[in-house]
Amino acid sequence: MSSADSGSDLSFGTPALVADVLRSTAALIEGVAPALLSEHFRRIRNRPRYIRDYSPSQIAGHVRLLAQMNADSLVVVSVRDGVERGEFEIEVCGADVRGASAVLTGCIADLGMSIIQLEVHTWEDEDDDELLLTGRYLIVLRAELDGPPSSSQAVQDRLSQRLKGAYWHLVRGDVQRARLEADQSDELIGQVIESRFRVDRRLGEGGMGRIYLATQLELDRPVALKILSRELSSDPAFAASFQRESRLMAQIRSSSLVQVYAAGIFQDQGWIAMEYLSGGDVAHYVARHGVPPVAQTARWLQQTLRGLEYIHNHVGIVHCDLKPANFLLDGGQNVKIGDLGLSQLQHLSRLVASDGKISGTLWYMSPEQAQGRTPEERSDLFSLGSAFYHILSGRPPFDAASPAEILTRVIRVDCAPLSEAAPNVPPGLAVLIERLMQPDPLRRYQDAAVARADLESYLTRNRLQDCDLGESAPRDSSVVLAFEVPTTPVVPA
Repeated sequence: MSSADSGSDLSFGTPALVADVLRSTAALIEGVAPALLSEHFRRIRNRPRYIRDYSPSQIAGHVRLLAQMNADSLVVVSVRDGVERGEFEIEVCGADVRGASAVLTGCIADLGMSIIQLEVHTWEDEDDDELLLTGRYLIVLRAELDGPPSSSQAVQDRLSQRLKGAYWHLVRGDVQRARLEADQSDELIGQVIESRFRVDRRLGEGGMGRIYLATQLELDRPVALKILSRELSSDPAFAASFQRESRLMAQIRSSSLVQVYAAGIFQDQGWIAMEYLSGGDVAHYVARHGVPPVAQTARWLQQTLRGLEYIHNHVGIVHCDLKPANFLLDGGQNVKIGDLGLSQLQHLSRLVASDGKISGTLWYMSPEQAQGRTPEERSDLFSLGSAFYHILSGRPPFDAASPAEILTRVIRVDCAPLSEAAPNVPPGLAVLIERLMQPDPLRRYQDAAVARADLESYLTRNRLQDCDLGESAPRDSSVVLAFEVPTTPVVPA
């Protein structure tokens, strides 16, 4: 690119020249909405320099990239062969979110390329901008491949795959996980499982395996695809139960549970296709936004109790792993319980490993689980209480420096009362959570339906302001937020 002083840039900003470049560019982008080109010219920062450095043909390419962006594709990549052998000209358009540039440069380096030249162009902010809807950036760079030769299409596919996977974390404010995602290759991306599910990008990784965003081809709908770890898949006891239990899960229908579509074995690893919920999980929501409003948390508690009531009383299974990370949010901020069935299959192997070390999530398990006893419905109720203690207070009820210390605290139910950990929580809700977390199962709620009835009774009488509680508890915005102490007696520990 030329290097002219800022004074020479001024002539490139004259209305006549801008109009001429606009007309020349418009003639090259047939099929693209003229409004997008106009907005691009209006909002691009340092427009005189931009017009000076790029021809109408190059600007038309930028606008064509911008036109490919949508809610499901927040970053778009174009790669062409450069002038020199082994060089590539790369253009990236994306939603202007924190960490995007760092993720891109990390991707380039991890793909074995060195950046020769890089230019970043962003749109001017506007008062009505909303995150991910109108902010845009354009990065134009030249890079050379340090490793074996590769085609521009192969480079484009690999770079696009990694950036799309990283963006899932960027839009949720998790730059660290986005950078980790960008720096890792994944051989499953692009593969089709059983001629039905195309793996599009990786969403995350946990103790049970990796989870991907995939497309169910015959219905053209997004699904969440969990690929179980090789360690789990190779366990004979787990493998024997996996397909039987997953088929059972696929027959369950409830608005409070994440729907399971199908399951099977792929390359010696178990997989399960599930309903995709775009809001992520409650654990990430709380980490990003902080403690949610009490009214919103009460709605989530009501919805999870309804889901728990269904799986206990109508399906006859125990979840065994209720925690904020297994509460999934849809676009409207309603919550559904996820990992149903898989958690039950795994609970024994994840409690105590063969070497005697404790593994898995400890903060939310019941005292009887921590002691190695078989969990039952009331164990789920304890875990639910622990999860909502964390959501309402911003920290898990049982935390310590080592897993052994955490287990000891769980067994003793050694935690501050919720009323002390989160004084802003209304007393009635705090007492309900504390009753869910009674050390002795006999002193807890005995049934999720009873706990939900108590919650809805308190909410109906006190009516949480701005809380949509469904038909059982109509809203009344004239009544302020308040809870009564529950009429059902609580037996002290």
